[in-house]
Amino acid sequence: MTAKYFAIFFLLVITIFLSPDTLIAEGTPSGTNIVNQATVTYRIDSTNFVINSNVSTTRVVELLDVSVQWQDATQVIVNPGDTAEVITFVVTNSGNGNDSYYLENTSRLDGDDFDPILREIFLDTDSDGLYDPTIDRQYIRGANDPVLDADQSIIVFALNDIPSGLLDGSLGNTRLRAISTVGTGSPGAVFTGAGDFGLDAVLGSSGGADNDLGTYLVSNVSITLVKSVEVRDASGGSKPVTGATLSYTITVTASGSGSARSVIITDSIPENTSFVSGTLTLNSIPLTDESDGDAGDVNQTAPGVVTVQLGEITIPAREQIITFDVIIN
Repeated sequence: MTAKYFAIFFLLVITIFLSPDTLIAEGTPSGTNIVNQATVTYRIDSTNFVINSNVSTTRVVELLDVSVQWQDATQVIVNPGDTAEVITFVVTNSGNGNDSYYLENTSRLDGDDFDPILREIFLDTDSDGLYDPTIDRQYIRGANDPVLDADQSIIVFALNDIPSGLLDGSLGNTRLRAISTVGTGSPGAVFTGAGDFGLDAVLGSSGGADNDLGTYLVSNVSITLVKSVEVRDASGGSKPVTGATLSYTITVTASGSGSARSVIITDSIPENTSFVSGTLTLNSIPLTDESDGDAGDVNQTAPGVVTVQLGEITIPAREQIITFDVIIN
């Protein structure tokens, strides 16, 4: 084989093994051009030669993928007969292009103790993760289907009513499903011309749809707070004058059946007063003002707020008594 023909043969081998299809990385944005060109250099006698192949261009098609995940840290605690109880999900476009999604909420499911009653779905309009009916938009299929770029997410709130007469500890599931408006099917299925820029769209591992379950936990515990105040002025009287001390008492009472978890009492320090350091107590036991090993803190968990974490309260439970003092400025 002459040097010239060997060079041509070598060029063909390089072109084959550097096929553009081998260079497409998962997650590359749809519409991206994958450009490839091979080069061979060789020498004949004292002359150097450089030969380039033709340029091969492959345009990445759209991959349709979606993920749905329940976002609440634990089961959402509800009471029998509650209405519009919120469960939070996040929907993520895990494909590589722009896509929109239909949303479906289903609460009549097997494997739980009761069926929540679906009210409506809301989209987190201000992206703060907190449901606010005055800001967040109600979802209407076909009217405001969420449109997401690649790797973009949206928080979705599912609102359900809770039936009456449920036993303490009952679990009720609700499922949110997100469905690509392009279509669904088996992974690898192709929707010709349906992707970004008129390119094909290919279904990823989710098949164009995904779902997750959120769970309500029924608690028949009812917690009430009663707050009282005692006034002591500097002359030994009970007039709320400047310099007088206001001694607050908060009585926490639980009734019903079952347990309430993560019970936290918060009380804002009133305007025009100053908290008296070292006066915070729980059931006559002093609590430090700092955020440390005990149940209480002042200005730590939240500025200007007295916070006492009672944890889990199980019925029957004794009253919990919280006290602290402030001085009128």
